[in-house]
Amino acid sequence: MFSLSCSFVALAPTATPAPTPAPTLTATPEPTGTPVPTDTPSPTDTPSPSPTPADVLLDGFERPQPELYLQTDELGSSALCEYDSNMPHSGSYAARFTYDVQADGFASCLRWYLPNGAYADFSDADGISFWYRANKADQPIVLFIHIGDPGTTYTAAFRTTKAGARDWVQQTFTFDEFTLASWMTTVLEPFDLTRVNSYGFEPDPSDSKTADSFVLWVDDVYLIHR
Repeated sequence: MFSLSCSFVALAPTATPAPTPAPTLTATPEPTGTPVPTDTPSPTDTPSPSPTPADVLLDGFERPQPELYLQTDELGSSALCEYDSNMPHSGSYAARFTYDVQADGFASCLRWYLPNGAYADFSDADGISFWYRANKADQPIVLFIHIGDPGTTYTAAFRTTKAGARDWVQQTFTFDEFTLASWMTTVLEPFDLTRVNSYGFEPDPSDSKTADSFVLWVDDVYLIHR
């Protein structure tokens, strides 16, 4: 805050000057015709971009959901495929896959569509994405899609990362990254995404020369458009 101090000094009065006569006002001539504004041409319409199809949630693993299925070898490998409420990426649940795989063996957890009486159709999408985390880094995994019945399996491979062993990370594959599964010797069905029998996750059988055990969580699986 600040204060102002003022002092007043008495001044001797001065003579009041005689008023000067007010100036004579002359009429302001009216302006000649005011120009009428011309119409501003409308801008040409810019075509709107075509909307990009929205990504479609394939699996959020919320309850209730159809049960998860498993497949194992005859060498003693096992898998526990279940819903887990302790560590979801979003919502209340994630899928938890616990693998115990013998050397040269396999174990997989999958979503099987045929019990619903029809194939799933992924053909409108360009790929698939999902969030995962694991209890170990550098674990070889394949995401597989099985086409037809008995059909043919196609896979896309990845390894769990150090980041994925600490927290959720996203993994994305376009469908052109899928190749014939390493264990398939005969192509019974082409990669026809209108005939999806099942999809799932398993330790990569082509990299299973030694026994291994680990846990993989998966959540928020999307069919994506690019």
